[in-house]
Amino acid sequence: EGSMRYRVVKEKDVIRWMEDRLKLVEENGVQKLQVLAIDVTDRVENEFSLKEREMQLDSLMNTINDIIFHIDNDGVILYVSKQVASLGYHYRELITKNIIEFIDIDNVSSVLELFSLDEKALSEKPFFTIQFQTKDNRVAWLEISANKSYDDTIVLVARNITERRLAEWKIEQYQEEMEQMLALKDKSFSVIAHDLRMPFNQILGFSELLKKNLYTYNKGKIEHFVNIIYKASMQSYNLLENLLQWSLWQQNQLMFSPEKVDVKRMIEMELEKLEVEISVKSLFLKTEMEEIEGLFDVNMLRSIIRNLINNAVHFTP
Repeated sequence: EGSMRYRVVKEKDVIRWMEDRLKLVEENGVQKLQVLAIDVTDRVENEFSLKEREMQLDSLMNTINDIIFHIDNDGVILYVSKQVASLGYHYRELITKNIIEFIDIDNVSSVLELFSLDEKALSEKPFFTIQFQTKDNRVAWLEISANKSYDDTIVLVARNITERRLAEWKIEQYQEEMEQMLALKDKSFSVIAHDLRMPFNQILGFSELLKKNLYTYNKGKIEHFVNIIYKASMQSYNLLENLLQWSLWQQNQLMFSPEKVDVKRMIEMELEKLEVEISVKSLFLKTEMEEIEGLFDVNMLRSIIRNLINNAVHFTP
């Protein structure tokens, strides 16, 4: 028994498809071959049409970047397009698996909700985002839209937006860093402005006294006032130098240039520059340390020492 399909070309190039069904029969002790010829033209043309539509659909699916999931009402994957390769999978690997297995636990409720929606509600549901586990155990961000299929199952169209999410995250991180830098800048300017007020008050106050009484003050008093103005000017300069160092550091332009430094001598020099503010607060400072020499960046070390002494003086009642 068997069958054989062939085509017959009739007049005016009309083609008919025939199928011969073959069967051995026995008649009066003699075996005979029985042939039944059937015109299957309509069936063959329908098969060709269906195959052509499948090829067109497959071609269309290959031209889009989105991943198509066809899942049943239990979440079992019935079909997935080849674009799932962007997540590291061969499409055959996911068939019959449950899509919930690959979704972050925080997104499971969003997917389960789909099964309870009717066709209208599902089509009106806005896009939502899920985290999907890739084959190499990374996380891919997928933007999902959902629709009902003809058999009441669900078709998900998933767009891989991982690169976009990473870019957004970097922008958010950059904005947060900028906000922190601006807050630090504002605080630094506030502190520097406050610290500059005292030496400038001394400079303005004592210079005004000298201006009014230059010819009545004796030489010793004038020398004392000039010394105060000089030290207050140095203190202001050092504060501005701190601001410059901070600005260079923020711009990654602060170069490290080590050289041999006498640390004790540098501390004593910085104490001398702050002598006026120290005397105003009736403080007494002295260094008790051994001679220390080492390789340091002079500007960085001076800035550290200056800030430590400034803070000690500033926050001492």
